Amino acid sequence: MRKTITIYLAICICTLSLSPFVLGETLTNLYPTAFERALLYFSTGRWDKVTPELNNALKEDANEPELLTFIGAFLSVLGDDSQATKFLNSAERATPTVGIYMLQGDLFRRMKNSKKAEEYYKKALKKQPKSVMAYIGIGKVREQDNKLNEALSFYLQALELNPERVETLISAGQVEYVLKKYVEASQHFAVAVEKDRGSAQNHLWYAKALYASGVKDKGLQQLDRALELDSFLEEAKTLKQKWLAESVLN
Repeated sequence: MRKTITIYLAICICTLSLSPFVLGETLTNLYPTAFERALLYFSTGRWDKVTPELNNALKEDANEPELLTFIGAFLSVLGDDSQATKFLNSAERATPTVGIYMLQGDLFRRMKNSKKAEEYYKKALKKQPKSVMAYIGIGKVREQDNKLNEALSFYLQALELNPERVETLISAGQVEYVLKKYVEASQHFAVAVEKDRGSAQNHLWYAKALYASGVKDKGLQQLDRALELDSFLEEAKTLKQKWLAESVLN
């Protein structure tokens, strides 16, 4: 499942504080609406029950913004982008929120419609000027369109608002690495691996940036750490052989 939408759906579930330990009459009494029951079934993995309850929820109130938003996100998870857009459009007409704008932006970005995606991210920024995720969304759109300097600018703006977010540090570092800004990339990767020591891929990126910036011994150390975390990481194994051979020649 796509990470962003899955997190969003999880938040929807948590906000209703649903419990899986209910049956029969108790279920109906505690969760009288079909939408609440759909969220309960979703949270407990009863996928066979989710769609029927969502259909019942639409019969109860076809204009409920939270319901329309959830269905749009749910359909997006299932890969039905055209129907997802239909429900999100309805939710937007009912209650235009930053969350809906972000979902729309993410959806259009995945559909490779950069113009519409950026339009929605900018709507989110207009409504919430300090929306970190909107800056990241525009950065991803620009990166997807190979406008790397512009993408980096938006990632850096996102980091100004939230310098702690590991995913943004990695995104900025990766773009900097491609742009051959190795020192800057290594600085961002350094912070990322400090905050999340368990990612082999992040250590690999840090190793590559260090090595490219001339800090070769530390680069090898980071490469070894990546392999400790994931001994099957092929790129790391290949690079280690290459770098060790280069050190012998030098």
